[in-house]
Amino acid sequence: RAKKAAENSKISSTTITPKDDDLMANLRPDPLDRTNIEDLIESLLGANPDTVLEILPENDLNVALHKFVEKEENSAISDFVELTLEKTQKLVASQDPSKTMKTEEIENIVIEHTSLIRERNNRDRALEKDLDSKNIPVLPKPKSSPPPG
Repeated sequence: RAKKAAENSKISSTTITPKDDDLMANLRPDPLDRTNIEDLIESLLGANPDTVLEILPENDLNVALHKFVEKEENSAISDFVELTLEKTQKLVASQDPSKTMKTEEIENIVIEHTSLIRERNNRDRALEKDLDSKNIPVLPKPKSSPPPG
């Protein structure tokens, strides 16, 4: 016991030198940036057509993950999923009400809608990269206003 107490006192009396601070700085992990999150999602989901999400657009999921990880918005992912499901339900409900749709037809509508969102996001991303490569600042997208009432 006395030996352990002596060891503990040695540890507590150790001072950290500037050289040690440099070493510690190198040991600290860099925070994840948005590109790494996008690359991770793309590598997991975008590489194989069989793993493409049918309801959740990957780019929007990246944004939600970025908010969750970097900005510590605890509800970012659940908010994204909830909003996406609400929009998808409204899309399906807006179809011809006199027509009874089969499950396969609903799936096709949802998949086509998500595919259109994915294509729009990819075009936006390509445009942002092009503008960035030309050192043209990209303006933030305006927030959509909530529906009246």
